[in-house]
Amino acid sequence: MKAILLGFDKHFGFIQLTYSAYMALWPSCPFEFRIPVNDNNNPDFEFFRKKTNVELIDSPSPFKATARALLDGIDDNAWVFWCICDRYPSNINIKSIETIFEYITSGSVDSYNAVRVINLNEEVRPQPVYVNGLVFFPKVGFVGGFWHHQFLRARVLRFNLLHPALDEQYQVSDLNQRFPLIADRPGGMISVFERTLVPREAIMRISEPCIKGQITANGLADLKNYGCKIPDLPSVSMHVHF
Repeated sequence: MKAILLGFDKHFGFIQLTYSAYMALWPSCPFEFRIPVNDNNNPDFEFFRKKTNVELIDSPSPFKATARALLDGIDDNAWVFWCICDRYPSNINIKSIETIFEYITSGSVDSYNAVRVINLNEEVRPQPVYVNGLVFFPKVGFVGGFWHHQFLRARVLRFNLLHPALDEQYQVSDLNQRFPLIADRPGGMISVFERTLVPREAIMRISEPCIKGQITANGLADLKNYGCKIPDLPSVSMHVHF
């Protein structure tokens, strides 16, 4: 399964941290990480060039062009793991995530568009869905939680990141404002979020390495812990976990 690890060259350390945390916490991780590279001469990416589970993708710097390159060649119906680099795992229940992975790759959840690995106390329907002993609930609502790491069909990312209503030059700072532009259901709803499963209990703890342009206390500690390059950003004493 492809893992779409979205990031930018200038924040290489966060890309490195996300990848390193998955490999440290889940040594048998089955993903092939697709990572964008804006500048092939950037020596930082030598870290990834001999990794057998990493595919470096030549990507223009505009956000939409980067997303297009990362999704190139992936069928809309294919499942991918979405792991933007402004999140990284700080704890993983290996047995549970491998159960979900096996369930998805067996085709058993093909009627769904997304399977979450954390629970944000989202509104859900009361009817449980059982996944080999794990309990999930169908999500109500169509936007919240999109940026957290999760299993998605590729069409969810294409619809959200490459929608024709979005200008070719739209910026990362415009991302949350884009939802009204791409809504295709009454009331601003978005169809590809309609069938999302949320776990009763979190399968993973996700942390943020950066908030409002500042490296979080946990982010700085884990960048150092994993031997990652520290981005040239100020730091803050705040810890951010989900």
